Amino acid sequence: MKKNTHPMKSLLFISLALLALYVIWGNGLAYPLIMQLRLKKVLIFLLVGVSSSVATIAFQCIVNSRFLTPGILGIESFYRLIQTLLYFFGYRLIQTNLNQVTQFVLVVGIMVICFWGLSRYSWQNISYDLHTVLLIGMVIGMLLNSTSTFFQVLMDPNEYDRLQMKLFPTFQNVDTFVLVCAILMIIPILISLWRNRKTLEVLRMGTEQAVNLGIDTNKEIKKVFLQIIILSAISAALVGPMMFLGFTTANLAYILFRTYRMDILFIATSMLGFIALLFGQFIVEQLFQFQTNASIIIEWLGGILFFALLWKERKQA
Repeated sequence: MKKNTHPMKSLLFISLALLALYVIWGNGLAYPLIMQLRLKKVLIFLLVGVSSSVATIAFQCIVNSRFLTPGILGIESFYRLIQTLLYFFGYRLIQTNLNQVTQFVLVVGIMVICFWGLSRYSWQNISYDLHTVLLIGMVIGMLLNSTSTFFQVLMDPNEYDRLQMKLFPTFQNVDTFVLVCAILMIIPILISLWRNRKTLEVLRMGTEQAVNLGIDTNKEIKKVFLQIIILSAISAALVGPMMFLGFTTANLAYILFRTYRMDILFIATSMLGFIALLFGQFIVEQLFQFQTNASIIIEWLGGILFFALLWKERKQA
């Protein structure tokens, strides 16, 4: 346990140092409006970093693979389809009648209800097999991407430009009330996952071992799947889909701490997600002068890490 405290303290120090640097850089203390905008972004980084990272760690725990993320279920693809259909059929309605909070709740609600209904159908009509569910998710993801592309080709160019702003992750234009709504939705799920961290540690050992230790695996996995879907849906609806953020933070936590204790991994991945988003945004604002996006940097580094881990596994095999 002692050897794990040093990386944790280092991550905490880095988080606080980057937070202070981001907030005060460039006369941030002299302009209250700039300070307010930066603190709002910091809260967004915290929410997205924690929700994406915790969802990925919990997902990898129940599927027992460090290479899979909730994206394999088609959540990001479904988000793209919902946004595409909303802009294709009802852009005027969205702009005139629905505020950002209503849009956020609507998108999250549709995603959660559809995936919950699909999971119930799959579990009730197919003999429960986790690999079957993952395969269904992959097929659905490809189907949703194809459908989104079909409607995007038919869209008006102006509406397509507006749609791209929704599909590309951005931290600039998140409404304050949307943040409050996201916090109220995320906190209960994080508390539930934290309380069930010991159960997740048992599930990581495998289904047979979990059953032998008295765990109702079907019930627990269904509950965790629903919580993962909600966290992933909130993160996507808040800033847009980010494929490699959770994968990157989860695998960095495995490398740094070399443990499967969920309490350590939950805290470590949350801080790593916060650091990644905060540092990426700082680089974008100060070095690239908003000419690129923090998500591009994170996705690029995450892709490199993914192939590096695959190469390492190939050499070991």
